[in-house]
Amino acid sequence: MIGTWNVHTRILSKLFVHSHDWKDCYASIATKAFENGGGQLEVGPMRCPGAKPVSTITVRIYNASTHQWSLYWASDTTSLIGPPQVGHFGSEGVGVFDTYYTYRGIPVVSRYRWSVLPGNHPHFEQLYSNDNGKTWELNWDSVCTRVSG
Repeated sequence: MIGTWNVHTRILSKLFVHSHDWKDCYASIATKAFENGGGQLEVGPMRCPGAKPVSTITVRIYNASTHQWSLYWASDTTSLIGPPQVGHFGSEGVGVFDTYYTYRGIPVVSRYRWSVLPGNHPHFEQLYSNDNGKTWELNWDSVCTRVSG
């Protein structure tokens, strides 16, 4: 993810109510690696219809001893979102990162899933489960297109 990217994101309007109401948002992000290679910092504004732009930041930190990443996400409107998502990339190149926290009073498992779509487009999904991982609801779906880097 090092470089500059345009991102198209679909965000589900409401979780756990079988909603099919998605809004399309767009971002321009820039990602830089830590000098020692142990992480990445990503920043950029996201624009959604009918709302003012939101400044976002993602910090990804790699733990070489556990071979796991910790992912932190924050914005200027919501502050830091939950504890870090922790996980790794499997042999097939798909990264799965989970955390447990409370979403609007509901205990949930939050899962980030990173993969690469044809044409070398990084693909990010955020899913939630309110039954400890038996079922999942997709609520955030992003496709990235490289601009430079």
